[in-house]
Amino acid sequence: MMPDTFQEHIVKHFTVVMTTVLLAAAVNAQASLPFAGNVRADETEHVLFEVDFGGAHQSITLDLAISTTSAAGGLDVALIDLDELALNGTATSTDTGFNPGAGAINVSLVTPSYMGVHQFMVSVETFGATGSSDFSGTMTAAALNPGAITESGRTVIPYLTGYYDLLGRGARFAALSTGAGTVSTDVNVNFGSVDQAITLWVQAEAFTAGTVEVYEVLPAGTENLLGTLTLSGTFEDDDNLTTSPRNGTVTLRVKIVATSANQFIWHVVLPGTVASIAPPKKSGGGKSDSGGCSTSDGGGSWWLALLVVLGCVGVTTRAGTARI
Repeated sequence: MMPDTFQEHIVKHFTVVMTTVLLAAAVNAQASLPFAGNVRADETEHVLFEVDFGGAHQSITLDLAISTTSAAGGLDVALIDLDELALNGTATSTDTGFNPGAGAINVSLVTPSYMGVHQFMVSVETFGATGSSDFSGTMTAAALNPGAITESGRTVIPYLTGYYDLLGRGARFAALSTGAGTVSTDVNVNFGSVDQAITLWVQAEAFTAGTVEVYEVLPAGTENLLGTLTLSGTFEDDDNLTTSPRNGTVTLRVKIVATSANQFIWHVVLPGTVASIAPPKKSGGGKSDSGGCSTSDGGGSWWLALLVVLGCVGVTTRAGTARI
């Protein structure tokens, strides 16, 4: 075999170099976004991300690598596909992980076939019951181009009674009861200008038996029952419920029906085609927002609107089928 000429040697060397450069560029040509924060043991931090799938439908793997340096606090995290959760529940929409001390957690989701922009949420809590934990994470989608992942919002929800908006994607409500009675809370939703029927996810938890009823308030003011969650056994239930075709501002009414002293917490997660309307902040140092409109009946003053820290709410939330 004849030895390479000088020109052939140069061509081979150039080919090797260019191949290495192209492979390195391929590795780096992916969507990746770092984020960081600090979460206390008496709260949950939600970080909302928008992921642009482009102009053609595709299913991708979305990876989350997150870590903490807190040996005492640790981390408990969830990666949630909000549209998939609203439509089909927890089985294919959520991946969770935890570390009781300092170290890393890796979770991932394989998405449905999407196009355009869809929202995902990272829910972060401490693993320990006291203190706080720093966190530093990176969201990555190897199949998407750089810049396809952006952070679009954050909210911190303390373990308190009251109503909290989930960055336009739904609501969380927590309540304490001292006896039998019903509390009704409204979630106002912007359906847009064109009629659409939506499917939403509802989850409820309690420490003893009870029910949570979900209604759609029709234009005439009557209530259309969408579904009832029954809290018994594990005292947790969730379901995907569908409204009638609606437009404009629509009220979803969630009723907690307590038969005895109890603690309740419920979540509503909406599809990305609508948006929850956060209630206006109250001034004057009064109690926290109560969902725009909360009413109670039965059992006298069974509804406790005290702003007390509920460590038990955090425990209940973590025990559920999805971490919101």
